[in-house]
Amino acid sequence: MNPTTLIDIVIRSQDVDVRLNAIEQLGHLKQSKAVGPLVQHLKDASEREQVYLCEALGRIADSRAVAPLVSMLKVESEEVRGEAFSALLQIGYHRAQFMPPDAQGDSSSDPRMALTQIAWPADMDAIQILLTSISDPDPEIRIGCAYTLGRLGIGAALEKLVFLLENDADSDVRAAAAFAMGDLGESGDSRVKSYLVKAWGQNQDHLECCVAIIRALSTVQGHELTDLFSEAAGHADERIRQLAAMALGQTPTDAATRLFRMLNDPSHNVKRIAIGVLGRSKHPNTIQALVNSTVGMPAEIRFAVASALMLQPTALVHDVLRRNLSTSDVDKRAAATFLIGRLGPHDLLSKALEDADPQVRKAAALALGTSADPQFSKILKEALTDDVWFVRVAAAEGLRRLGSADALSELRTALSDEHPVVRNAAKTAIEGLS
Repeated sequence: MNPTTLIDIVIRSQDVDVRLNAIEQLGHLKQSKAVGPLVQHLKDASEREQVYLCEALGRIADSRAVAPLVSMLKVESEEVRGEAFSALLQIGYHRAQFMPPDAQGDSSSDPRMALTQIAWPADMDAIQILLTSISDPDPEIRIGCAYTLGRLGIGAALEKLVFLLENDADSDVRAAAAFAMGDLGESGDSRVKSYLVKAWGQNQDHLECCVAIIRALSTVQGHELTDLFSEAAGHADERIRQLAAMALGQTPTDAATRLFRMLNDPSHNVKRIAIGVLGRSKHPNTIQALVNSTVGMPAEIRFAVASALMLQPTALVHDVLRRNLSTSDVDKRAAATFLIGRLGPHDLLSKALEDADPQVRKAAALALGTSADPQFSKILKEALTDDVWFVRVAAAEGLRRLGSADALSELRTALSDEHPVVRNAAKTAIEGLS
């Protein structure tokens, strides 16, 4: 049954068992659009339904349900209270594991990042329960309280969170405290900064603590954190390097030279984030550094660089690409050719298609196909007779991309090419153009 039908059952059905089954299914489907209807039903539901609703909201793990679930901590039913707290813990764990959107992304449409889409007044009595329970002997309860108080932005919890961060024997509790302090910092509480910096130096033996601390510090920023983020950029753990790259892109001082080094990171995820961040940099060497980072890289990295260069002044980008197309370095010429296909000026591609190196000619043929300029059909048809077979393949693909129906005759001739891959490329192009 689809989520829309299940939501309608929860809202309209008069049969309790049918509603409970629908609630349970929505939880297993983890549909974020079900959060609103489930929360609306939570306040006036029976005890049995509240148990099911809390469990479903915990499975969905959407932070919009935090405030409503907190209110369930003060109901009479022990079973409902336990299920509500379990749901809050699941939401906390989910948020802590979810990497924030990087420089290539946009978090505005992500329901996990939406904090106030559902109006639910702060329940001070329930919050007091959390403030008291944060010292509970059970580490799971301490973790759940920390996550929840941070998500709600309860500044009064800072002293207790600091105590956990500095003194708790359980590293998972310390990590949760750091994560919660990051939430407070994101809400504007700058007091968290000094405690987190101190904790970074004290928790190097505990990886998850380090992840939580560097993530939390990235929400508060400050020029004095640049060296710390630079240190984190060389950490053995990829997640920490990703977070450091994001943070360096937001520091008040220019961190471009540090980010240039991250363009050589072994992780494509780290490299892609550094590329996205550098797209906004005004450092004079940024454009060339980004072009260099495409050499020998897969399409994911090359497209990321093209997107980043769109944020740079067009005239400067074209000037750098023009110079790279004239260099003696074949790999740089091929990289520049790909980027020219995405960014222009497209008139340079004619020159690239006459390059002495077949790899450059191949890149030019494919780039010409994405130029959307029909004037290039003629030179692509000529490239169908190139001496190197993979250039001929690229020419056929370029004609297909360009939509050059006037090239059908030449492509039919290529069906007799000596190389089977060329014949197959010509066949595919003919089918696409026909």
